[in-house]
Amino acid sequence: MKLVLKDFQEEAVESLYDHVNDARRRAAQGRLEVVTLAAPTGSGKTVILTRLIELIMQGDETRNPDPDAAFIWLTDQPELNIQTKEKMETTSDLLIASRLVEIAADFDYEMFLPGRVYFLNTQKLGAGTNFVKTGDSRSFALWDTIRNTVRSFPDRFFVIIDEAHRGTRLDKAKADEANSIMQKFVLGSDEIPPVPLILGISATLDRFTDLLEAAARARRSRTHHRVDIHPADVIASGLLKSKVVLHNPKQTLGAEYPLLRDAARSWQDMDQRWRSYCAQQGEPQPVEPILLVQVEDGNKSKTSNTDLEAVVAAIRDEVGNLPARAFSHAFQEGTDVYLSDGVSIRYIAPSAINADPNVKVVLFKSSLNTGWDCPRAEVMMSFRHAKDATLIAQLVGRMVRAPLARRIDYDDVLNCVSLMLPNFDDTQLSRVIAHITSDPENIVPTEVERSTSRVVLNRAQELEPCVKALTGIPSYIIPRRKSTRQVLRLGLLADALSHSELRIGASSEARDDLAALLEALYNEKRETRDYSELVKEHGTIPVSAAVLDYGLASITGQALRQVQISEEMVSELYEWARKRLGLDLGLRYWKRRADANRSLTHTIVKLELYALASDPSVIEELESRSYNRVAEWLAQYKQEINALPESERDHFDEVKQQTNKPLLDSLDLEGRLTLDWSIPSGSTFWERHLSRSG
Repeated sequence: MKLVLKDFQEEAVESLYDHVNDARRRAAQGRLEVVTLAAPTGSGKTVILTRLIELIMQGDETRNPDPDAAFIWLTDQPELNIQTKEKMETTSDLLIASRLVEIAADFDYEMFLPGRVYFLNTQKLGAGTNFVKTGDSRSFALWDTIRNTVRSFPDRFFVIIDEAHRGTRLDKAKADEANSIMQKFVLGSDEIPPVPLILGISATLDRFTDLLEAAARARRSRTHHRVDIHPADVIASGLLKSKVVLHNPKQTLGAEYPLLRDAARSWQDMDQRWRSYCAQQGEPQPVEPILLVQVEDGNKSKTSNTDLEAVVAAIRDEVGNLPARAFSHAFQEGTDVYLSDGVSIRYIAPSAINADPNVKVVLFKSSLNTGWDCPRAEVMMSFRHAKDATLIAQLVGRMVRAPLARRIDYDDVLNCVSLMLPNFDDTQLSRVIAHITSDPENIVPTEVERSTSRVVLNRAQELEPCVKALTGIPSYIIPRRKSTRQVLRLGLLADALSHSELRIGASSEARDDLAALLEALYNEKRETRDYSELVKEHGTIPVSAAVLDYGLASITGQALRQVQISEEMVSELYEWARKRLGLDLGLRYWKRRADANRSLTHTIVKLELYALASDPSVIEELESRSYNRVAEWLAQYKQEINALPESERDHFDEVKQQTNKPLLDSLDLEGRLTLDWSIPSGSTFWERHLSRSG
């Protein structure tokens, strides 16, 4: 994996893997299984599943690899498949482009190839499409390929259903039959048997659970293994904005364009804040925030009942004459929109919005609710009315992702999203809040508040000496529920020190030190019985035999016999040891031993590493050395680390959080410009405090 997973993501991966492992054993025996992940908006379900697929295919020091596993990623939205494929390529070391296959018109295979992830949208399996027909140019229909793979590899073929709540509604008159393409994979159909291994992912699994109950009634019951991610864990991770602020007028009549102009000013303020922050922090790619404007539907003769020319004119009047390419739309019609003055508003697909640096303002109707992921969306203004409360609530979930995938400490305002609703009175606004915070279909794990409760606190300049005096007060970091191995923690710290140029050679230095420790430990233990019996050129393994006497109906044992170990076995032991030790210590140890003694064979060095990796006392020594080195370097470079930009300091904060015992730290108020707080209406403001509103 190219990135470090958050705590809750690691825990989800481990739980999923354990459930999948159980499910595979039963699937091999003809059982139907389903593993589900209930993942709140913004929890990184694609990253979690990417890591799970890596573990299944590649294994690690405690899990055996299965390079023959094959996966289908199934959705009813082609845009979702595009996003998922791109994200997998950018985050995985294993899932390179050749392993990620979009099922295109020329796809024609008897079975799905092992070691691949196939992307399929349900529309391609619709009746009458070329994908489900055979003929001159196609030997196998897609249904044939699926059926053949299921029958040949029931425990190695996975169907991952993304947004698993979609396509699950059952026809009450035919509740035990598949009445959607997705349901055919679960219930089976004339084309395919039920797929034994199903993975379902959704923010809400209620409908999918109903489908599983229908499968049970149809005598196709599945063992259900469920993994749930708690919304609080997602919020604490910093992957999401901390809150959504809802703005509505006291009277709705005539409020649309004043709030549109206010939205434009808010967007401009966010743009300036991001520019200042990125420049101050040295961010290589500045965040370019986007203003979303949700307009009304139209009719056959009219693109929208909202006056698009007035919208564009009001925004330009507030923020300056933005170039034409700054405006775009994502209307379902998919073509450019031409205004009466000859200016065109270009169409851009929802999945392409975030990557287009020219986009500043996006007009849309409702098409952004699916197939869209845009962390740059900072401010939204909606011309929709109260009847669209659910639609608006769904949209909020697409806006709360943090642009830098981490919390911003310097300017707390950058952790918030603003939503302007001019056509909602207080009662209707309460409905939107209820949809966002409690409706299981739309729940967003982010705080939602009215603008009247929001107060932005700025540092009181005349009290700066007090802020400096408070900086450095002792504080403790509490260990996480599941601490990282200290060897890996040392690797993260060493890489961060090298990358930040605080200790340029730290990466090699840390790894070489641990490799030297391994060599010293081997020299110390090599003459012991356990090591000397294992580490030899022509070693053996004990094998026992049992004799079943049918006449006497008895089983008798025989003495152990020794079988010569093979080259393949030695290589397998070495791979296990290499993964167990981590940080490429196996290769570094190998090089040290080869440099010291040219006569050593590969077999001997591999067995030495296996002996070391399987010795608990060696692992304990490595962990202890690593913990002490981390503590030493964190103390030595404390001031330099605190002076780094947030983006670099975040790596060191991650190392601190991975401690396996309480870690002494200190408060840092120097790097805080604003606090975005929520307060009850009518609260009292006190003088002579370090922060004040306004």
